Amino acid sequence: MTMNQHRTYLVIFIAGIGLAAPGCGIFQSLIGGSSGPGTSTPSGDYAEAYRKGDEEMLTKDCKRSQDGRLMGRGKLYPACGYLKQMRLDRMAAAARKGDIGPAKLACSDKNFGDWLDGKPMNGKAPKGVPEMKIEPTGQIGHQACWISTRFRRAAASAALEKTFASCAPVPDVVKAFKDVGHKLDVLVPGLVKCKRADDIFTLVAKTGDPTEVLEAAHASGFDVAKAFYAKVSSLKSSKLINAFVDFALAQKVAVDCKQGLRSFKRVGGRVLAAAASYYRAGSCKKGIPQVKQLLASNNPRLRLHGCWVLGSLGEKRELPAVQRLADHDPEYKKVDLVRRQYWVREGCAAAANKIALR
Repeated sequence: MTMNQHRTYLVIFIAGIGLAAPGCGIFQSLIGGSSGPGTSTPSGDYAEAYRKGDEEMLTKDCKRSQDGRLMGRGKLYPACGYLKQMRLDRMAAAARKGDIGPAKLACSDKNFGDWLDGKPMNGKAPKGVPEMKIEPTGQIGHQACWISTRFRRAAASAALEKTFASCAPVPDVVKAFKDVGHKLDVLVPGLVKCKRADDIFTLVAKTGDPTEVLEAAHASGFDVAKAFYAKVSSLKSSKLINAFVDFALAQKVAVDCKQGLRSFKRVGGRVLAAAASYYRAGSCKKGIPQVKQLLASNNPRLRLHGCWVLGSLGEKRELPAVQRLADHDPEYKKVDLVRRQYWVREGCAAAANKIALR
């Protein structure tokens, strides 16, 4: 062995002793030894601290877990989960007593709890918190919003029950619908009980799923068809007509052709398209002349809708008008740089085939 080789081995040996020396920050951090400026040893049992309400200890270790200088700081993440849960518990307890102020404050503060971000405890809520079952994941402000919203809606539902008990008027039924969390089972039975047909149709006109409103009213004993025929002549709303058609088809309610023909005499555009769907649902052959007006519309979707309805209702005499659109309708969309899809033609061609086969 040469002198240079002896020197090399000696240097490696001395370096190894230095790394392994007691008290060396790097070595201690890697093996999780005693606490020091470069280590992240937990201060104690976080579950026990949570049960005792020791916020100080949880806060200290949670903040330490976010310190970028610490190695192996993941051991401290559960402290953040327990700390977050402790604060949410307090908000929920206050909300149960009617005070949603703390939750609303946390909800409105976008920066609140940023340093509690992450997924501590693998998304599992600590034991001993069966009431709210809030998982300590994500920002605490989002869960505070959930607490605030939940109890605010409960209060709105209780107030609404008192209103319906005396059948007092509901000043703004759409606002009431939003306040109770869009729960039709809370709002609609009361409206039916107090015979508020106008409010029911207001919900139909201004909610996302009007058919659900009618079905909820029907389940509460409301005569949807009778109320619809009483209102449709004055409302002339495409959304209301389509909602009733969907309801009638789902609940197998008979569609009154004569009532429709009286109500839809002088309508156009989207209302005429809705009337066409109404005629199709009731197999109203006398509505065909009105449906044919859609074929001359400037709106390609209405032309297509007219073909679709005539495909179900139309006779041989309607075939030339439908076939004309199937052959020459100008509307198309580009498939790529070369090809075009004439989608109105395709729909009208399918309708023409249905008529021809009858």
